[in-house]
Amino acid sequence: MWWSECRRLCGKSKTSTSVANQLLASKPATSINLKILANEINTALLEPQASFDPLLDNIETVSTEGFKNPIISLEATFKCLSTVISSKAGGPDNIPNWVLRDFAPELAQPLRCIINSSISQGTLPDIWKCANITPLPKTKIVEDAAKDLRPISLTPTLSKIAEHYVVHEHVKPALLKRLEPDQFGCIPGSSTAHALINLMHNWAQATDGTGNTVRIFALDYRKAFDLIDHSLLLSKLSTYNINPYIINWIIAFLKDRKQRVKLAHDCLSEWGSVRAGVPQGTKLGPWLFLVMINDLKVPSASDCIKYVDDTTVYEIISKGGPSNAQSMINEVATWSTLNSFQLHPKKCNELRVSFVRSPPSYDLIEINGSKRSASDGRAENPKGSERRPLLKIL
Repeated sequence: MWWSECRRLCGKSKTSTSVANQLLASKPATSINLKILANEINTALLEPQASFDPLLDNIETVSTEGFKNPIISLEATFKCLSTVISSKAGGPDNIPNWVLRDFAPELAQPLRCIINSSISQGTLPDIWKCANITPLPKTKIVEDAAKDLRPISLTPTLSKIAEHYVVHEHVKPALLKRLEPDQFGCIPGSSTAHALINLMHNWAQATDGTGNTVRIFALDYRKAFDLIDHSLLLSKLSTYNINPYIINWIIAFLKDRKQRVKLAHDCLSEWGSVRAGVPQGTKLGPWLFLVMINDLKVPSASDCIKYVDDTTVYEIISKGGPSNAQSMINEVATWSTLNSFQLHPKKCNELRVSFVRSPPSYDLIEINGSKRSASDGRAENPKGSERRPLLKIL
C-alpha cells in the first residue's frame, strides 16, 4: 500500500490520475497539450523567484590563500560509484546509473580528477547545475501548479557524488559544531521521533500538576527551500569554519542553475533559470537550508524546535500569568522578513495545552495581519458526538 500510494502521488501509477492529467482535466478540451502544460508548470514554479537577484558572474569569491586544496581520494570515488543504485533514474546528463556502477573501476580515476579540478577551480560542469523537476502534489487534488505542487530536483548522479564529498567531509562537520540544539533535522542519530519526544516531555513536565498552560505555534514557511536568497545564504555560510575552496565551489553550485519539468519520458519543458533557493532532492540542499535557519531564535521565556524547515515555537504560561505569545511571534516574523522567508499565515496553527478544569483564555495571535484561531488540545471525532484528547500522558 505504501509504495502504491507513492507511485500514485508521483503520477507513475497506471491506475491513478497523474498530476498532468489532473491539470489537463481542469482546462478546456484541445486547448493545451502535455508539452505546453510542462512549460506552464515550470513557469509557475519559477515565478515566485522573480523578485530575487541572481548571483552574477562577477560575484566576489573567497580568498583561498594559505588554505590547502581539498582532494577526494580514489578509494572514496570508487566507493561512491560502486554503491550507486542502478534502479534509480538518471539525471539530465542521460548517463544511466548502471553504467556508473558496473564500470566503477574504470571511471573512478577520471571522475576523481574531474571533481578535484572542479573544487580547485571553483567551477562545475554546466550539466551538473541542471535538474529535471518531478512535480509532487501537496494535495490530493491538484488545481493550481504554483500552490499545489512541490518541485523535486533530479540532478546528475556525478554531481551527487561530488556533493557527497563536499557535504560529508566539509559542510557537515563544520555545521554540527555550530548548529543550535533545537534543530533535529539532518542530525546524525536524530529524527522526528526525537523531536516529538522532546516536545511532549517539555509540555508534560510544564503542565503536570502546575496549572500552567502551553501555547504552541506550528509555523509554516511559504516555499521555504525555493525562496532562499543566495546572497544572504553565502553571507551566513562564510561565518562557518569551511575551507574557502569549498565555499567557492558552493557559490558555483548555486550560480546559473537551470531546471525543466519532466511529465513523461518524452515530455520535457524548456529550460528555466533558477534565481533563488536550494534544490530539493540534492545532498547539499538540506544542509544549506540549516545554515539559513540556524540563527532563528525566540525570547528566553519561550522555546523552539526545528526539523529542517518545520518550526514549532511555544511558551509556558504560569497559572494566572499573562501570555507574551504575540511578542514571540513578532520576533519570528521580523527575523523571517530580514532573511527573506515568508510566513504562511493560513498554514500556521496554534495548539493550547492545559489540564486545569477551566482553561484560561488568551487573545488570538496575529501573523502578518491575519489572526489565527486556536485548538484547545481536543479534537472532534468524525461523527462530532464525542471529543477526545489529542495529548495523553502515559
